[in-house]
Amino acid sequence: MFRLKRVTMYSCVLLSIFVIPLFAENDFEKYLFEQDSMTLDRPMVGYLEDDRLIHLEIPSALEDQSPKLTAKLGVNLHRDNPAPPTITFLPQSTVFKWDSLGTELQISRLSDTSRCHVIRWTSTHARPLEDCFLIGSASWYGGPEHSKQLWPVEKLQLKELPYVPHYLNNVGKTEPYWFNSLGISVYVNASVPLFVDVRNHRPDGLCFIANDQPPYLPRAEKLLQYTLCNFDDPRQAHEYSVANLFDRPAALPDARMVQFPVWSTWVRYKKLVNQSAVLGFARDIVARGFNNSQMEIDDDWESCYGETAFNITRFPDMKNLTQQLKEMGFRTTIWTHPFVNKDCPDYPHHQEAGHFVTNQRGDVEMQWWDGRGGVVDFTKQSTADWFVAKHRKLLQDYGIDGFKFDAGEVGWLPQIPRLNCSLDEQPRCYSQSYARTLAEFGPMTEMRVSFRTQRHPIYVRMLDKDSKWSFDNGLRTVLSTMFVQNLNGYPFVLPDMVGGNAYGQDKIDKELFIRWLQANTFMPVIQFSIAPWDFDDETVKISKKYTELHYKYSKLILDLMQKSVETGAPVNAPLWWVDPQNAVAHKINDEYLLGEDLLVAPVMKKGARKRNIYLPQGYWRDEANPKRRVLKGRRWLRGYPADLATLPYFTRVHGYTLSSEEKRRIHYHSKYQLFTV
Repeated sequence: MFRLKRVTMYSCVLLSIFVIPLFAENDFEKYLFEQDSMTLDRPMVGYLEDDRLIHLEIPSALEDQSPKLTAKLGVNLHRDNPAPPTITFLPQSTVFKWDSLGTELQISRLSDTSRCHVIRWTSTHARPLEDCFLIGSASWYGGPEHSKQLWPVEKLQLKELPYVPHYLNNVGKTEPYWFNSLGISVYVNASVPLFVDVRNHRPDGLCFIANDQPPYLPRAEKLLQYTLCNFDDPRQAHEYSVANLFDRPAALPDARMVQFPVWSTWVRYKKLVNQSAVLGFARDIVARGFNNSQMEIDDDWESCYGETAFNITRFPDMKNLTQQLKEMGFRTTIWTHPFVNKDCPDYPHHQEAGHFVTNQRGDVEMQWWDGRGGVVDFTKQSTADWFVAKHRKLLQDYGIDGFKFDAGEVGWLPQIPRLNCSLDEQPRCYSQSYARTLAEFGPMTEMRVSFRTQRHPIYVRMLDKDSKWSFDNGLRTVLSTMFVQNLNGYPFVLPDMVGGNAYGQDKIDKELFIRWLQANTFMPVIQFSIAPWDFDDETVKISKKYTELHYKYSKLILDLMQKSVETGAPVNAPLWWVDPQNAVAHKINDEYLLGEDLLVAPVMKKGARKRNIYLPQGYWRDEANPKRRVLKGRRWLRGYPADLATLPYFTRVHGYTLSSEEKRRIHYHSKYQLFTV
């Protein structure tokens, strides 16, 4: 038994805590449901004397239902056997204080809404601060990009993950934001030295830990602060977060990259790329009748990594190459990065000039996948200006149109880095400074790292995918990573190359290539490297079908991208976006939406020629079926046929547009076994 204290309102402006006497369980439920609906928005908190922690729960608005959220706050307090906290009630907040631990918890109501509270821990004690939310039966969204991008989030296990952009496990994007299918959202303050633990410390726990251990610097006072909100469904929760807690894009990126495919040299040539290979590839693309947005020349074109000068053995006349490509209708972009290798002639000069990040000991040397050297320090404005100037010169001298920027994760820096930003901002300010610098290169820019950088109007690409079918960084993660990016405020998604990167022993076969292309069709950008004609004429025919279908819908995609600029709405959302209280839709991870009126259900299992498809509420026209039948939603289509040339997709039909015959036949589905949810 414990005392629960409710954050409640005595008037329209005053927030206080109402102390509830000890109740038997049934009495408590009776008390709870006698409260008004506004009171039910608020969390209830109590100190558990036996466990020596704070219990928090947000009750359900429905009688006889479990709480919407249960949390254990301060789970490390018991280790020091503290006395119970003193509790102070203030007009807008409640304060729990443990003087012996130098620790304080303040729970404050936001002034603009009754649905959100700020949970703020501060402590001078050595132990980490940790709050754990029970995952329960809800589905959770948000969180980091990850090589094993299981989705929803509760399927993924994370073990005290340092919440900074890092190359390990492809954690390139780390927005401190989570929300669930019941309408609960959590947004962690950017100043928190955050570690995240999912289903590890607690088997059913999503835990947030503040700890000033590497990669963070020591702090005089630890901070764990987040905004906790309670809305009716996940869409409401997300729309509030987008409007109030993080930025949205300031403008649109390049439109031609939406209309036509990007063609990259990477998977096709890896590091054997040269001028004649690029020219031959471009001629093949044109001869085969494919359009393009640009030719992207990937690694390895430099004379030395970081010199920003062409290897004249591989590219004897780069300016002539870009001119020839232009005459064939191609723009030219090149891959680049923030590193300078030790074997480059100018390395000593750059080191002396202070262009590289140093660690706390003053060392600059670090290891990356193409050698050893230094990494450019974008937190120094003079260094960022130097980097921009030398890359602009490359554009001007050779007629190049833009860049694909690689890396930018904190993990590549010499540890622990010394950066030119406040202690609270380190080390994630590096990735932020990198993104801010790259945005100067305009709308064709693409990068792969992010942390609270939604405002930049550039493409954010997925980290390299493996040529597999599975959730082990394969095809299945293309959709789940797309969801993570969209729901973290990065809707301008650039999926990886069709078929993946063919690393190691991975092989891209015809089936994987076609299914991957189909999955990409209604995303913002299609990117090829392995070409359709590397397989057979059927693959060429199918690839043209879906690049043409993508172009047909490119205006809609651009319109939705503009809507993202204006409202922060996702371009490609999960199914629950249009049916936010549908428990079945909450867990679907192999279908997606384009806007709100187009549903895509790609085949993502090797050898499959049919699949089960779930339709959310509304009426949906089957566009892949020649009869284009209209189907009523909130139903499964079991065993929907989808041969290798077929991408199942559906468009929303509004009832008032249906003909009398369509209305008569709307419930008739002779080919499918339908199950009403």
